[in-house]
Amino acid sequence: MILSLVAKLNADLMIIGSVGNVGIKAKLIGNTVEKIMRLLKTDLLILPPN
Repeated sequence: MILSLVAKLNADLMIIGSVGNVGIKAKLIGNTVEKIMRLLKTDLLILPPN
């Protein structure tokens, strides 16, 4: 959904926040930002938690 919206808007930059899950918790829940980084064709700015 996120990737299709970025494409529809023809965005030059996407800004997304990171929750900060690491280790086993990140692997079990899945890391959305990591998936977006691999698939997104535009520039991406990731903001760390806090």
